Amino acid sequence: MKDKAVRLLLVEDDKVDQIAFERYVRNENLPYDYTIAGSVAEGKEILQATHFDVIIADYVLGDGVSFELFELFKDTPVIVTTGTGNEEVAVEAMKLGASDYLIKDPDGHYLKTLPTTVELALKRKQNEKELRNYHEHLAFMVVERTTELNQSLDQERNLTRIIEQSLNEIFIFDADSYKFLFVNEGARVNLGYSHTELLKMTPLDIKSEIDAPSFEKIVTPLQIGKQEKVVFETVHRRKDGSTYPVEVHFQKTEYHSTPVFVAVVLDITQRKKMEQRYQELVEGTTDLITQVDAEGKLLYVNHMGKEIFGPDPGQLIGQDAFQFVHFNDRERTVAWFENCLNKKVLQDNIENRQINQETGAAHDMLWSTNFHYDELGKVASINGIAHDITDRKMVEIAIRKSEEQWGRTFNSFTDIVTLQDPDLHIVKCNRAACTTLDLSYDEIIGHRCYELFVDGSNEPCQDCPLLETKKTFEPYNREMYHKKLGKTFLVSASPVFDEQGNLEYIAHVAKDVTDIKESEKERLRLATAIEQATESVVITDLKGSIQYVNPAFEKLTGYSRKEALGQNSHILSSGKHDQAFYKKMWTTLLQGEVWSGHLTNKKKDGTLFEEELTISPVRNNEGQITNFVAVKRDVSKEIALEKQLQHAIKMEAIGTLAGGIAHDFNNILAAIISYAQIIKNEVAADSRVGKDIAEVLAAGQRAANLVKQILTFSRKTETEKQPLQPHLIVEEVLKMMEASFPSTIQIETDIDADCGLIMADPTNIHQVTVNLCTNSLHAMADQKGTLGISLQRCELSAAEMTGEPILSPGSYVVLTVNDTGCGMDKATMERIFDPFYTTKEVDKGTGLGLAVIHGIVRDAQGFIRIKSTVGEGSSFAVYFPILQEKISTAHESDQRVPLQGGSEHILIVDDEPLLVRATQRQLEDLGYRVTGTTNSKDALEKMSTSPDEFDLLITDQTMPGLTGAELALAAMEIKPDLPVILCTGHSDLPSKKKALAAGIKEYIAKPLVGDRLFRAVRSVLDGK
Repeated sequence: MKDKAVRLLLVEDDKVDQIAFERYVRNENLPYDYTIAGSVAEGKEILQATHFDVIIADYVLGDGVSFELFELFKDTPVIVTTGTGNEEVAVEAMKLGASDYLIKDPDGHYLKTLPTTVELALKRKQNEKELRNYHEHLAFMVVERTTELNQSLDQERNLTRIIEQSLNEIFIFDADSYKFLFVNEGARVNLGYSHTELLKMTPLDIKSEIDAPSFEKIVTPLQIGKQEKVVFETVHRRKDGSTYPVEVHFQKTEYHSTPVFVAVVLDITQRKKMEQRYQELVEGTTDLITQVDAEGKLLYVNHMGKEIFGPDPGQLIGQDAFQFVHFNDRERTVAWFENCLNKKVLQDNIENRQINQETGAAHDMLWSTNFHYDELGKVASINGIAHDITDRKMVEIAIRKSEEQWGRTFNSFTDIVTLQDPDLHIVKCNRAACTTLDLSYDEIIGHRCYELFVDGSNEPCQDCPLLETKKTFEPYNREMYHKKLGKTFLVSASPVFDEQGNLEYIAHVAKDVTDIKESEKERLRLATAIEQATESVVITDLKGSIQYVNPAFEKLTGYSRKEALGQNSHILSSGKHDQAFYKKMWTTLLQGEVWSGHLTNKKKDGTLFEEELTISPVRNNEGQITNFVAVKRDVSKEIALEKQLQHAIKMEAIGTLAGGIAHDFNNILAAIISYAQIIKNEVAADSRVGKDIAEVLAAGQRAANLVKQILTFSRKTETEKQPLQPHLIVEEVLKMMEASFPSTIQIETDIDADCGLIMADPTNIHQVTVNLCTNSLHAMADQKGTLGISLQRCELSAAEMTGEPILSPGSYVVLTVNDTGCGMDKATMERIFDPFYTTKEVDKGTGLGLAVIHGIVRDAQGFIRIKSTVGEGSSFAVYFPILQEKISTAHESDQRVPLQGGSEHILIVDDEPLLVRATQRQLEDLGYRVTGTTNSKDALEKMSTSPDEFDLLITDQTMPGLTGAELALAAMEIKPDLPVILCTGHSDLPSKKKALAAGIKEYIAKPLVGDRLFRAVRSVLDGK
């Protein structure tokens, strides 16, 4: 070790860190005479026996924290090390008395700063002197900067150059009215007002601290020529209400032969912050300020006296200042004080330790003392300012961090930033330049920019803006493409002048605008997409005048772009919406809200169309609404589909109602027919009663047919569908029409015999054809005109199936019946399928014809399309899906046998008493034993009690309690071989096939006309 080696104690419990420390001291040949302690306790023990110049202690040790060393060994500076990476721990250590701190890192790089840290801890006096120099330098910088700004302002050659180059606020305002005549860009940017807004204002409108009388006092010396320039400080208020401090330079001159004031305004926010920081450094609460007399008695102590000395400042007055000096420093301090008095020293410094008499805490202080003497040379007062060395250390750290922060700020720019000399040599660059060029800082500095940007080129880039700036001393910018990087840059060059106004450097900024260029392309693509969109796009001004339409708008409305531009959007108004509707819409839009809704508008040719649209406000950069953009979709087809759906729902509801009515009517009609049949069987056919009852049965048959039509409309009956050739039925109907229609009706036919097979009930298809032809006949006045009938095969695409969402595209047979009759209006067409709706005279029809057709066609999975024009005629087109497979249409002919009776016991169940009695009597007349009941549960109980009593169950389907199907299943569980006949007038049972599959032997529809029931009874009992 060297003679002047630093005695150093390392308190560290981590062996790795101990070894790293020793290796570093050895490798760097540092003049340290060091000892290592592995714990706080061991460190205390060593310190009690040996004095050290510096202690380096880890923050957290196994048996405690290093803070304990601060209290026991206040004389020795302690440097705290911490591996947490948390500066808050280090700052807390500084507050508790540590001289400095080191933050560990895994690679041991922190040891590189160890010599500097130790040296700084040992040279506090030198650092204190540097801090004082820093204070003085800071004040000098403020004065120097202010002087430079004033000199710069005075040295400007003309007002135009100032306006063009200055980033400060520059105003020219009338000398009488004070109205602004000119404001520069710096004023607009700083204050946040537009150029127009500022030209309507005066200086009083932007100064938040000066009223009119005060402003008059400022400008009066300039008005009367007493002063050439006035400089003062005030506060400006921005448009958003925020304020900032400024320094204003007023000067009177002439502008366009008019007396004006020119104001150059400097934003002194940063200067104020510097002054405030300086004020805090000089007068901050961390400095101890005292005043003593020639004997060292305290005459004044500021509030820091409480922290440093212990007692309250008021209690310290009159006490001996030297009693608070550390015992080891007291003699030296007294000697220094007396020596200064003897030599009449005006100012001197001393470092000593002060003891807080209440807490015992020691403060290492740096004293700056001024000695004041009266005219006789006697001491008038001695003023001292004591600064804590720890605070000075923190200030040094703050300064270093500030410099680092400036560097980080410069390097945080994502744009390439370089500073180049007039020969284009790079003298400084930021990190973005290194990253973009993939070069180190040293590889860039000293090179010309074009050597790096153009792969070693010896010539500057073509149209280089830096050359323009070098030539004209003016800023320039230009887009340039970097071939190697494949990027486009916006390159800017700005001159930097020295104090003599000579070009010293050129500031060069290269902003990557590749993405911006791509965004421009994206905007172009967006415009193209709008032009090609299927939705209409319209842009209007605030009054609704059309400024843009896309081709979809032209196609939809019939107006060309040329015809639409400049027109008000009301050209599309249909008159379907009142003024209140449009007023509400415009109120919403002018409030800046989006409006969405439905409109019925009118095309150029007068045709109405339906559209859904959304109108959105368009705002400028200032948030003001400038336009409205409407995106519109034609929903005419969707509205038509919705109406068809509503009509289908209505027809379904009517069908349900009709089916319910038919059920009740069926029961009543069945009883009437049954009793009529009984009477017929008991009287002679040619008797008066026999003839009358025959009429009753005929009327019952007609009523039964009517009920069947109602059930067909409501799709509540089971039809006997089979594959059939529709042309055979149509041709049969044509023969009947030719024989029965008047000769004044001309019948035209076009029947395709190979149109295909369909699955339907032949009777129903016959009824559809007859009803349509009859309807057309009645539509022709005086039964004169032309009736056309066509049967053809057609292929329907998905587009042609619009409006029939439950059906599929494919092959169809279309039966078309058209006439030259009176035609129908829209209201009539919407109701033609309603039951009992008719336009015929009273007694001319029931109104069920087309309703029944609707039910038949729907049951056959088909649909109907109608065209009609009032006064010209109508056309009905009925579409049936074609069978894709050949299906045999052969049927065995029914074998009719004479009606037979029997002696079996039959159980009849029906909730209609009349029907039970009538059926029971008829069966008894045929020899059967019959038990009748109107209660399904009662019937089940009879079956449970005497299952072998009954040979056959005849039950109605729709009954309270148990339905017929439920009763049949329950009875067959009791007696599995029991045959069941199910009767229904309105079947909500699944299909006939499902009923028979469940074990029910027969399924008969009401009313029971003729002897069908009795033949079914015999057939079931015989097991046929």
